[in-house]
Amino acid sequence: DNMSECAACGKGGDNLKNCPCKLAKYCNASCQLSHRPKHKKECKKRTTEIFAEQKNAVRASAGHDRMVTSNITSNTHYGWDSVKKVTSGLFARPPPKDDCPICFLPLPGASKITYQFCCGKVICDGCIYVVEGNVEKENEIRTLSRKPLLPQRCPLCREPSDTSDKETAKRCEKRMKANDADAFYTLGCEYQDGTMGMSQDSNKAFELWLRAGELGSNNAHGALATAYYQGKCVGRNLERANHYFELAAMGGNEIARHNLGLFEQRAGNMNRAIKHWVIAAEAGYEPSLKRTQEGFSTGHATRDEYEKALRAYKGTRDDMESLQRDVAAAARALALT
Repeated sequence: DNMSECAACGKGGDNLKNCPCKLAKYCNASCQLSHRPKHKKECKKRTTEIFAEQKNAVRASAGHDRMVTSNITSNTHYGWDSVKKVTSGLFARPPPKDDCPICFLPLPGASKITYQFCCGKVICDGCIYVVEGNVEKENEIRTLSRKPLLPQRCPLCREPSDTSDKETAKRCEKRMKANDADAFYTLGCEYQDGTMGMSQDSNKAFELWLRAGELGSNNAHGALATAYYQGKCVGRNLERANHYFELAAMGGNEIARHNLGLFEQRAGNMNRAIKHWVIAAEAGYEPSLKRTQEGFSTGHATRDEYEKALRAYKGTRDDMESLQRDVAAAARALALT
């Protein structure tokens, strides 16, 4: 492809935006989205190559940090200014978000997606809401006509989703045997919360997150960082918390990236804090955009940094938005009231 032209519409110009794979350029987010079906396979292959070294470093570091938790005392304390910056490539651009396998839009935040134990895929709540809504409407008609009701099924693999905790646990075990990092992470969350028929067990959750981290889960790295920071499962250790926040951030975890910015702010390192918040804002994390705006107001961030973060934030949010996701979010909010 001609790198001086938009890969979608063919227009040239000096303001073309690079795709993360560096193999294509676009004039705006709409062009990038329209070209996604054609470019997706090539893009992901090239992006995987670019981040291979980074991912290997993350996994090696996670494996190196496996430890016996009983050796950590609860009164361990490190000042913010003593936290070591041991992770290389910390400010490199993180890998692009995975797409929902149904609508092919970038996946939103963790609270708006669901891991499917049946097929091991992560699906956005918008797609799940549409499929479940269609089944509910069909069952209303079947009820009136006295026909057998349809079961709720996975939107992707079509396996029944209305299963017992025992059946879900079997599915999870199968995914874990396949070294599915998301399965280890999700089961760890179930043990942490005492859900899915599991007895609440923070130590078991920690071990599962460790394994998920070794397999490359940035969500697991974030959970480990939070455990060390809050002193859950293990003694409070800010140095290890910072280390795992770094691994999570490098893997694309915006909340971890935002927290690193807060740590740097407390240590008085505003230049590093702004760098973290700009990266997280570019990935669509609103609290980091607000921090960048505040940094611009106080003179810690330049106009270029703030404008860059704002443009990228809007582009990322536009890419992730859809009517069905908005409807699902509204329905979820209504159910909580």
